Amino acid sequence: MQKSETTLNVPASFCFPPFYEREAHVTFSDAGTAGREQPFFYDILFIEKPSSLSSWPWEDPLRDFNRSWPDRRAGIAEAFRSRDRKRAEKPMIQALALFIDQAVWSSGRAVDSLSPQHLMKTVASLPYAPLNIEGRLSYIIKQPDHYLSFIQLNQLDEELKKKLAVYKKKG
Repeated sequence: MQKSETTLNVPASFCFPPFYEREAHVTFSDAGTAGREQPFFYDILFIEKPSSLSSWPWEDPLRDFNRSWPDRRAGIAEAFRSRDRKRAEKPMIQALALFIDQAVWSSGRAVDSLSPQHLMKTVASLPYAPLNIEGRLSYIIKQPDHYLSFIQLNQLDEELKKKLAVYKKKG
């Protein structure tokens, strides 16, 4: 039996490049798969259909956000080794979205906007935010297909993991 597809309108607060263009839609038949493939899927689903899931990823303090990063990192690195920026771009955007989700979800809340000003204010206010996260994220968002963006994202991920571990031990 085939699952029916559901279409969500991407809220205007999420329609910022490189993630979504204006008036974008997300179509899915399985939330688990869409959560891995569509940037900010759970955040969008929460805004559009808040009663559709019994629990949300940011409500689980033991959630392992980094399960897919090693595989994604290897694929992105291979694309850059081949000097294929075009092939690296989409996985970089997905990895960037996962990083932002990880950072914000770790505070127990959903991402509510990708407006550059709002997003930078949100991540900078996190008590475990990596050093100069606003400038580094801005650089990656503007140029997700650049090798230096990949290096920055990898470093941000490492720093976030360390700072989160220290933060959780204190709390």
